[in-house]
Amino acid sequence: MIVLVVVPDYVSHWYPLSAVAGTLRARGHTVIVATGPALAPRIAADGHERVELMLGSGSNTGLSRAQRDAKLDAFFAATRKGMIPTLRYQAEQRRHDLLWEPHTVGKRLDAIVGDVAPDAVLVDQLAFGATAVLRGLRVPFLSFLPGHPCQLPARGETFGYPSLRPPGFAAPEDELRSLKELCVSVASEFSAAYNAVVASLDPSATPLEDAFGAGGTLGTLVNYPGQLGAHAARLPHAAFLGSCIRSETPDLHFELLARTARARPRAYVSLGSFLSARSDVLRRIADALRMLGWDAVIATGATDPRELGPTPSTWVLGEHLPQVAVLEACDLVVCHGGNNSVTEALTAGLPILASPFSTDQFAGAEDLRRAGLGDAIDPGSATAAEIATRLSSLLDGDAARQAAALGVDLRRAPGAERAADAIEQAAALKPAAA
Repeated sequence: MIVLVVVPDYVSHWYPLSAVAGTLRARGHTVIVATGPALAPRIAADGHERVELMLGSGSNTGLSRAQRDAKLDAFFAATRKGMIPTLRYQAEQRRHDLLWEPHTVGKRLDAIVGDVAPDAVLVDQLAFGATAVLRGLRVPFLSFLPGHPCQLPARGETFGYPSLRPPGFAAPEDELRSLKELCVSVASEFSAAYNAVVASLDPSATPLEDAFGAGGTLGTLVNYPGQLGAHAARLPHAAFLGSCIRSETPDLHFELLARTARARPRAYVSLGSFLSARSDVLRRIADALRMLGWDAVIATGATDPRELGPTPSTWVLGEHLPQVAVLEACDLVVCHGGNNSVTEALTAGLPILASPFSTDQFAGAEDLRRAGLGDAIDPGSATAAEIATRLSSLLDGDAARQAAALGVDLRRAPGAERAADAIEQAAALKPAAA
């Protein structure tokens, strides 16, 4: 079986899909990945063929201290003002960013499908330019949602509006109302543009009411545990995979850390590729860990380690760390609430203190809090003392036990295996769907 995987040129999107692609390859299937050049080395290392497909003007291999531009600086400035300004900024950007050069994408993707002749097509749910083209070409496909389920809004819900958020992220009603009006307007505008792309290829296609809420024509696979929240009931046509965890070989240093008896708790800290640039938040987290006398493993990303202050000799800092492997050596996670960090931490059986900044991170943080698997802080206002108190409460309370139990469940039924099953079933149905 030949499986075509379509993914934007972003490493965070490829991570969970790489687990699915690896499982398919292990079952004897051929995986061909359509994406941009930034992911080429990773895809080659994973043993897959890549075909060139640009789905946007940018790419992300993981932000370093040398990588900054005006758009990113504007985003970081918005995060310093809080939830509402950040979500407003992101909503405005959606007017321009999500359907990049649709004619070029359509022509190239049409050629790829013709050349590859795939038995099954799996597309990143958020690669809207690709899904619009596939609809217009009448190519059946499964979509894969790498983020929180809120990014697949059901009828009556609004993409980009934080209906689900922790209690600490309250906002004046007029600001929330204005944000929702903006998100509704952007969703309507985007859906019209999306439908126009589809109609340019298939004039007989039925327009979608909400393009954000449209999954794959053969269904949607969601990289999220069904045990968190009521999302499975909200999205009855989606398949909740649990977690799709990429394979990582731990280096010797982290193997030794994992095997060493811990005299004190060890926290893993990461704010992701982009948000690691918020050095002020990383510094307060580091201050909290110093207050507690805990050990730490910190992915510094775009932050200069010197900005974190003096670090004990037992701490481990690195610009980029093998996160999946490192988690085995830790007791608790402090992160931005990004879906990869959340699912990877839960699969490792670790409780999470989330510090959400943007997009779906607020929903992920609230799911953790409601499920008793973690807690949430406001990165703009939480002091080091508050962070220290929240961390102590997580380890001293029931969250660590509940997270460990969920980790056992997630490891017992790997999401990548479930995804591979669904893709094989979709391939078997291809003649009927075509």
